Amino acid sequence: MKKIFVLAIFAIVSVTTFAQISWNVKGGINFSSFGGEDINGSQLKLNYQIGVGMDYALSKRLSIQPSVLFITKGAKYDQSQEKTTLNPQYIELPIMAAYKYRLSDNVKLAISAGPYMAYALGGKYKDEIYTSGTTTLVEKNIFGDRNNFENRSLSDNRFDYGLGVGTTLEVRNFLIGLNASSGLKKILKDVSRFKDAKNVCYSLSVGYKF
Repeated sequence: MKKIFVLAIFAIVSVTTFAQISWNVKGGINFSSFGGEDINGSQLKLNYQIGVGMDYALSKRLSIQPSVLFITKGAKYDQSQEKTTLNPQYIELPIMAAYKYRLSDNVKLAISAGPYMAYALGGKYKDEIYTSGTTTLVEKNIFGDRNNFENRSLSDNRFDYGLGVGTTLEVRNFLIGLNASSGLKKILKDVSRFKDAKNVCYSLSVGYKF
């Protein structure tokens, strides 16, 4: 999986000589949570993303749009006596196929869908428990060495993958995008409380293409 991820990034960089290619920079906000069969009480959490993308035109309407993003995801649980927050951080590679509709001379609407792969750079798990007027705080890394007894992480598997859909309004060189993605991999399967957790993310982004 790691080799595939690296090769995919290399493929994006290696095709810069083609005339059909345009580049863009973008950033925005995300609302993320966990999905899964036994996941209850997960609330949307505000996050952010920033990255670069490419538009490789196959025709006037159809294009391939890979991107490399730094993106934060996760979820939060806010109950009467406990507050839990998870903040995983990823380098993500979505590869979308887009179909574009020309609305006017300077405005296009693109509908896109495709897979993504991601590698976790890190992230924190924070649990605050309130009992008898006191607060107990538990904080640890989400990803790392699970065999380290004193600083045990929640998971040693940093890879994630899933599917995404989106729509982007292109106004001259400016981009406004709405996207949603759903993970297909259980990212914390070794933790009983989150064993079915999969990343779910909704994002609003703005960008500029060159």
